[in-house]
Amino acid sequence: MPGFNFKHMRYLFFLLLFPFVAPCQTVHIHKEMIVYTGSEKTNGLADTVLFGRAKLAIAAYVKNNDIQTLGGSSITTEGIIVLSSPYSIIKKLHYKLILVTGNNSYHYHIDSVYLSQKERGEKAKKITSKELFKNMEVSGPVAMNTEILLNEIDMRIQQLLDMIKNEITKPAGLASALQQ
Repeated sequence: MPGFNFKHMRYLFFLLLFPFVAPCQTVHIHKEMIVYTGSEKTNGLADTVLFGRAKLAIAAYVKNNDIQTLGGSSITTEGIIVLSSPYSIIKKLHYKLILVTGNNSYHYHIDSVYLSQKERGEKAKKITSKELFKNMEVSGPVAMNTEILLNEIDMRIQQLLDMIKNEITKPAGLASALQQ
């Protein structure tokens, strides 16, 4: 092909791939802490039904939950998510979830995120989200492994939020059919 240079193919490939690569790292950061905040509309659910579904969703999907309710609209719990790791290491993501219901919507807030990591037979080490971000400043394998870990943390928290949303907003007929 006259005029076509394969060196330019790299640039074309990069331009086509950029929209998929750019949004990969989406951990939500506020003051060097991992924090997720948002609201979801629920299309006409009564506040008592919404609150009940929220409690059921948290009981179903938040591991190690000790649900505390404030009035009939606020739920607070602390959860744990086991992260992937080699057999010799156990990694657990700890977080605090606050969910407030009312006015045909709910608001969630996840903070107090930290990682506990331990080698089998050893004592667990607590790694705060601030310490995780400091590891991103280092170059080489440490930064690469930290980015992989942060991506998994984001994926797991987003997955938790999606499961809670799906449980709360599913149609009433489907909810009763699934309970049978």
